[in-house]
This record gives sequence, structure tokens and C-alpha cells, in this order.
Amino acid sequence: MPVLRDVGRVIQGSSAIIDHLDALTPERPLTPADPSERQRAIELERWLDREFGEPVRRVFYFHALNHPGLLIPLLSQGGPWWGRLFCRVGFRMIANRMRQMYAITTENAALDKDRVIAAYGCLDALLENRRYLVGDRFSRADLTLAALAAPMWRPPEHSTHWPPDQLYPDEITAFRAHFERTRTREHVLRMYREHRLPELDAARSSMTCAAPLLGPLAA
Repeated sequence: MPVLRDVGRVIQGSSAIIDHLDALTPERPLTPADPSERQRAIELERWLDREFGEPVRRVFYFHALNHPGLLIPLLSQGGPWWGRLFCRVGFRMIANRMRQMYAITTENAALDKDRVIAAYGCLDALLENRRYLVGDRFSRADLTLAALAAPMWRPPEHSTHWPPDQLYPDEITAFRAHFERTRTREHVLRMYREHRLPELDAARSSMTCAAPLLGPLAA
């Protein structure tokens, strides 16, 4: 995950999907044309996956896996009709498997909180007096950040139907509150307002994307 199906072709992984979309719409690329900006955008994309996406995911699931009422609707959303029932019946097994898969432990979650705080600090500094992470236009770096931060800030333009506030445990609410006044949060929400294009919905007639909770912006 994520996996993009486009008229018989299957493309797996966010970076490969972005490359594929750039080839389809060269007039509106997500990768900068300038070589130095291109390299910077790709470096930031990889850094965000590693230093932002992974720790945010682990902190979220560390708490959410103890709250099936929150997680089951998110895991089964957009799936087959039997998905929610399957998640209810097998939730303990699913939760244990996810803890193993993502190495979710108390120690790792504590370390990851510090990594997220450090990442927000770096991103806030990078976004000072800037509209975009790289250059003067929306790029794959902005898309990656917005996608990875979406479950934290729940932009209304996202295709996910976010659970109501009362279903989130206090630990997640407090963790999110720590970053509410950051430039990074404002940047993420602005990216969805300004770059979540209506024609994406029309494109689904020929192209579909299956993505996990922390999937790409276009999922």
C-alpha cells in the first residue's frame, strides 16, 4: 500500500505513483524541473517518510489499537461490505499483528514522540516565510507531508470520513494539541484546501487508488 490501478496497470508505492502521474500529466508535474529542486524534493519526500510518517503512525496506533470503536471504522472504510464485521471479530488478532509489523511498544512510542516533535521543529523552520517546501510551487514534498499528516489534522477535503472527536483517546487529543499552532499544521490544511482538485473524483472512473490510513493525499 498504496496501490494505484490505472487502466490495467498496477503501480505500487507512493514514489512510483507520483512518477507515473508526472508522466501522465507533464504539464502539471509534482516533481520540480530544476535539478537542484528536484533532488531536494525527493530527499524531503524520503526524509518525511522516515522521520515523520513512521513515528506519527507508531504513536497513533500505540494508542488507537486500544480503542476498537475508533479504529474499526477507519480500517474498514471504503472496503467490502463485510469489512467492518471482519474487523470486529478479528480485531484482537489484527491489533497484535499491527503491533508486531510496526514494532509498536511503549519504548518505541516514547522515542517516536520526540522524533515527531523534532520533525515539526525542522518543518516549521523550513516553512518560515515560504508557501511551499521546495521552490515556489506545490511538489511531491508538499504532497507527502500533507498525506502523512492528514490523520492528525483531519482535513475536510480528504476522502476519509473522520471519526467524531469523542472517539479519540485523550492521549491522541493531547498529542495533537501540542502542534496546533505550528506552521506545519497550517501548511498541511492549506495544501488540502488549495490542491485537492475536484477533478480527482472524476479521475476515479478510470483510475483507483487503494491506500492505508496514512496513505497519499490523492487516496
